[in-house]
Amino acid sequence: MRVRADRAARPDQPAISHHLKILVDAGIFSRGKRGVRAGYALRPAVLDALAAILAGTAPPDVPGR
Repeated sequence: MRVRADRAARPDQPAISHHLKILVDAGIFSRGKRGVRAGYALRPAVLDALAAILAGTAPPDVPGR
């Protein structure tokens, strides 16, 4: 059986869904249903916290500081 190189490294849909669920449960992404499909978005507060950590201006109680 031959596997095309462009598909060899592509994760399967169940693996992607599993990891997105973990990110939603952690509060990093939000999830919205659109018919039978789900849409995911990065939560703005997470981006703000990450920017503050990288800039060195995060308050002391932010994990990763």
